[in-house]
Amino acid sequence: MPQPPKSQKDLEPLREHFGADWSSSEAPAEGDEQSLRRVLVEQGALPWEEVVRLGVQVASQLDSFHQRGVCPHGAVCPESIVQLATGSSYVLGLPLVGPPLPYRAPETHKARGRNADARSDVFSLGVVLFEALAGNRVYPFRVTETRGEVGGSPEVSYLPDNELASLAPAVPPELRRIIERATRLAPENRFDSAIALADALRSVGDHAAAALSARPPARRAGEKGKSRRIAAAVAISGLALIVAASTTVILRSRSSQSALVVQRARDTALEVSAPTLAPDLWKTAESASASLQPNEKSELYRRAAEAAWQRRMEQVANAAQRAIAFDATGEAAFARASDAKARAEHLWQSGRVTDAMKSLAEAEEFYLAAVHNRRERWIEAIRAQLRPDVERSGRELHGEDALKIRAAANEIEALLEKNEPTVHDLRLAEAKVADLRQDITRALERAGELAAARQRGSEAIQRATLAMRSAERAVQAFATSEGTFARGKEFLDAAQQALSNDPSQAVTLAEAALQRFRQVEAAAERELAQLRQAAARARSEARNLEVENDAPDAYSAAEDAWQQAESRERDWLQRKNAYRTAKAEFERATAEAKEARERAAQSSARRVPTRVEQLEPPEAARVLVPPAANRQSPPPPVAAVAPAPTLAPLPARPPARGSVESAPQGPMPAELANAIQVWLRDTCEGLNRSAARGSGTRVRCEDLVVHDRRDRAQVRITYSVAYGTVVPEGIRWDTPATRAATLDCSRGSCRCVAGEGC
Repeated sequence: MPQPPKSQKDLEPLREHFGADWSSSEAPAEGDEQSLRRVLVEQGALPWEEVVRLGVQVASQLDSFHQRGVCPHGAVCPESIVQLATGSSYVLGLPLVGPPLPYRAPETHKARGRNADARSDVFSLGVVLFEALAGNRVYPFRVTETRGEVGGSPEVSYLPDNELASLAPAVPPELRRIIERATRLAPENRFDSAIALADALRSVGDHAAAALSARPPARRAGEKGKSRRIAAAVAISGLALIVAASTTVILRSRSSQSALVVQRARDTALEVSAPTLAPDLWKTAESASASLQPNEKSELYRRAAEAAWQRRMEQVANAAQRAIAFDATGEAAFARASDAKARAEHLWQSGRVTDAMKSLAEAEEFYLAAVHNRRERWIEAIRAQLRPDVERSGRELHGEDALKIRAAANEIEALLEKNEPTVHDLRLAEAKVADLRQDITRALERAGELAAARQRGSEAIQRATLAMRSAERAVQAFATSEGTFARGKEFLDAAQQALSNDPSQAVTLAEAALQRFRQVEAAAERELAQLRQAAARARSEARNLEVENDAPDAYSAAEDAWQQAESRERDWLQRKNAYRTAKAEFERATAEAKEARERAAQSSARRVPTRVEQLEPPEAARVLVPPAANRQSPPPPVAAVAPAPTLAPLPARPPARGSVESAPQGPMPAELANAIQVWLRDTCEGLNRSAARGSGTRVRCEDLVVHDRRDRAQVRITYSVAYGTVVPEGIRWDTPATRAATLDCSRGSCRCVAGEGC
């Protein structure tokens, strides 16, 4: 509904647009005019002829407003209608404010799918005309407004309150019907426009003028006496004729009255649509022979009308039952329908057939409106339950579950989008919504389990990928494990492909790939350990021969290469090259020292005893690498474990730095050295397995030294343990920690009896 202007400044464009004819709506000087409200307060109800003139003038002005874009006017009430000084003209003012509640049409409170238009102004003007005929503040409806919930629209009810026939019996029936039509609650039952209402009112005024003109004019007083004498003579002379014809007139009057009764009964049957609603009785009444008495024929028409009325009442009752089935009794429209139905029954019993049929039509319309409102709210409630779960499933579900959920949701929407869903359809939709919500819950649980499995698979693939980068550098240093590396890469690719469809299989494949990559690292560690042993032997030989005294420069270069090789932050390839360089440098330094000593011996004239003959055996024997011939079989591959060296006899020389006293003399037996080496290897493998299960680190055991082996049941040893972390460049080793243990090797194999290794 368009908002009316709120100030005089807003009205200026309207004045310019309406032009010269707008002068009629300008307010005259004070005291020369008064509002219709004041007229009704001071004079009471107006004559019906005055009301017709009022209606024609205001309706014509309303049409002018509508034609020029102010539609609806929205402010038609007695306060906005002004009576000019002449007393015979009425002017409708500008739409400054809205009308009071009794003058507002039902659709202006809540559209319910309709838009307020010219018919809303027709309703307001009809109420004004009713009040002008019935008296000040007397309305056809009792309009009440009930406030609903906070934020909701108010509910407005229209209950029949007064009837124009009882309040103003002198009003012509045609005028009553026009006002009743203008104030109908359904917009489509009113006049389509204000000009149509004006035309209808003009027709009532024209009929009244015609009736007045048909009356004979008044005679002069002189002529009245003469007329009386002529009338007396005529009366005397015609007395005989009157007496003779009296019988014939009475008979004809009775016959005419009987025909009128039959015609009225037939008209009543037509008004209630008897030909359509009661076709059998209507045909019987229409085909009745002329031999029937008038009262018998009128009874047939009455029965047809009564049957048609009952059929119409059944239709309205069916609409009421539909509303009850939809649980729409709480709707405001249901209460209005019940009131209209009760009013229709009262009007029917009073013989007002037309009014009764109109009220019955309104009752049916209100029942259907109650059903529509209840259905819309019911559908919205079902969609409100369905919408959150469907939206969540659309975000979190994929694949077959998502397709099933979408198909079920479409099936429910098909039920709700029917032209007029029945109670069965809506209850079926509610049941399907409940089932669908359970299916969505189960599907989301499965999706959560699948997501967790995918997370585990992703973590396993990430661990395997990290190990692959380390193993790739190991293969670059030692190409002997290329096949194992390629196999691990195949497992990793298969795990990545299986991650989306079968996460559990992806975890298995990733673990298999990780195992292959660790095997590559273990093989690289073994080969690197062999290179270190070779370099360590060359270094030990150089130190035993005290090469640093005879070839200090070469020995210093070899020590630098050795320290670079021992740097655990370097990758396999760098350490491999460094160990090879250190071995070559120590061998070169040893050769230079031997050559220097030979030259010194040749220049000496006398023989000098060697240091080996002068000194006692060393106090402690350091572990050396055993020759390949002494190995029975290669030990099983262990990840990140440097093979421990076996014990070999040392040449007699002064005690080495870091050795312990009380070491036995003579070389160590080979079986004892092998037993100690096997114990160290098994111990390091156990540490490696524990570290791999916990955090994926590596363990390496080295620098085995035997301090006391005089009693095989009490062999004292020390060794170092280093922990390493896998990085893309290789393995980053921490600083080694020295451990001490006492072994019992009296039964062939060694076992720890005391110390940190037990």
